[in-house]
Order: sequence, then structure tokens, then C-alpha cells
Amino acid sequence: MEALIGLFSFILGTVVGSFLNVVSLRHNTGRGLSGRSFCFTCGKTLSWYELIPVFSFLFQKGRCRACESAISWQYPTVEVITGILFFALSQKFLDFFMLGAIVGVGNFYGAMILSAMVIYAVLFGLLIAIGVYDLKHKIIPNKLVYIFILVAFIRVVGVSFINIFVLGDTLISVLPNLLSGPIVALPLFLIWFLSNGRAMGFGDVKLALGLGWMMSLWGALAALMISFWVGGIVGIILLFLFSKKITMKTEVPFAPFLISGTIIAFFFNINIFSFLEFFG
Repeated sequence: MEALIGLFSFILGTVVGSFLNVVSLRHNTGRGLSGRSFCFTCGKTLSWYELIPVFSFLFQKGRCRACESAISWQYPTVEVITGILFFALSQKFLDFFMLGAIVGVGNFYGAMILSAMVIYAVLFGLLIAIGVYDLKHKIIPNKLVYIFILVAFIRVVGVSFINIFVLGDTLISVLPNLLSGPIVALPLFLIWFLSNGRAMGFGDVKLALGLGWMMSLWGALAALMISFWVGGIVGIILLFLFSKKITMKTEVPFAPFLISGTIIAFFFNINIFSFLEFFG
């Protein structure tokens, strides 16, 4: 049963990843999401068997069947990454998922568990679309990041409501998580403000606001620290490999590092206290 859930989650993730490719490629192009997919080189409308996540790319050897032009590796990469994330989500919440299935979605607790899984799947899907778009265009799309912030805020309000009115917690105890968005966004806001937008884009500030509400305060702060570490390591590697092409004025999108830090902290259960124990 566990293997089937994991396999289904991975396949579902690749399908969602295929859709996220469409979102990131069509955003701000004037094209909606309802039109048929086509080859960007020859314009041929793609058939259903040319749109099977991952497999179509492999069977066609990374080329269009009509004009044989190369297909971007972005397609299978995003599909596989999304599949892995959905698989990881299913394993992280496997026990809760099984409990939700047992008690049924008609039961309050079953609905709560399954709703939480859906919300996290939506949040990670939005993060992938934002990260891909930022990598390609070096800008975070407002529409996607606002949706992400809204869903993350709904999550933290819902969790706080349940903690107070179902589990009996006090408002003081849930206040840190309600404030986690602004707290996590504050350091990036200061970098953006003090550098007049040269060292940090305001889109990263907005993304950090949502990331703070997506996780607990302590987990989000750990994710922020990890993102700076990952960014620093990648920056050093890029300087070493492309020292003649990269200067202090070279734009490096920070959203992928924020997203990477969030993924690491979320799936490995890392929080700020983990660092204190490690270094202490």
C-alpha cells in the first residue's frame, strides 16, 4: 500500500509538473492556459502521446517529431522534480494520509489531514513555477507570488484556528507562527531597502513573506539561513567556473535559493534550534 501511494504521488507530481511548465512558459505572454500545446519551432500542435510527462521526452529522444528541433530539458527536469517532491510529501505525511483515509473525508479530522496535504502540494507547486520563472527571467511574477502568499496565509490561519479552538492552545502560543511571515521577510526587506533594490529584489521579500507562513517560525528562519548558505556556495562555484563572465553587477535570481532552503528545512525537519544544538 505504501509503495502504491508513493508511486501514485510521483506520477501525479510529474503530471502537475507538466502543467507547471505550461504556467511558467505562458505567464505574461498573453496566452491563456487553455490552449493546446505546440512546438515553439515549427508550430505543430502536439498530440496527447507527445505530452506524456518524462516518457514522451525520452521516447522522442528530446526532439520534436515533426521538425526534429531540440526540446528544452526544462520539461522533464521540472516534471521529475515535482514528482520527487510529491513523493516526498506522501512519505512525510504517510501516517496522517492513512489516518485520513481510514476516518474518511466526511470526518472532521480526516478532512483536516487531507486538506493539509492538498495545501502543501499547492504551495510546493507554486514554488516550482515561481522558481522556474525566476531562473528564466530573473523576476518573480506578482500573480504567482500573491497566490502563494494567500494560500500560505490561509494555511497558518487554519492551523492557528484549530490549535486554539480544537486543541485548546492560547493566542499567545500561536502568535509566533501568525507573525512568521513578516518576521522572515524583514531581513530581506532591509537588504532591499538599504541597497535601494540593487542587492535584493522586492519579489524576494514577498516570497519570503509567504515562506514564513508556509512553515513554522523556527523552521522558516532555518530555511532562510540555509538559502543564504546555498546561495553563497553556488556563488563561489559560479565565480570559480565563470570568473571572466561574472561580475558584481551580474544578476543572480535568489528565489531558487529561498525555495531550496525551504525544501531542505521542510523535508528534513530542520529548525533554528537544530542549528543551536549542532553548533552548541
